[in-house]
Amino acid sequence: MQTTERVSNGAPADAGESLDADGVGALLRCSGSHVRALVRRGEFPAPAKLGALARWSRAVVLQWLDSHTGGTVERGGRAVQVR
Repeated sequence: MQTTERVSNGAPADAGESLDADGVGALLRCSGSHVRALVRRGEFPAPAKLGALARWSRAVVLQWLDSHTGGTVERGGRAVQVR
């Protein structure tokens, strides 16, 4: 039986995986609509488009998260500390 390494929220840790907005939200602990709002405001990397689908590379998301650890992002009109 093969096991899959998981990150703290239980999501698979495969950095080559592509994620939709809800998958990114699961990593960031927010909603997919919040992820899309961050992109519209230029606060999060734009997704790659695959036809009508928007997908983010898990590696890009994890890199963004690492660069924002200890910083703040806006959520619901207020600054939220990212740990």
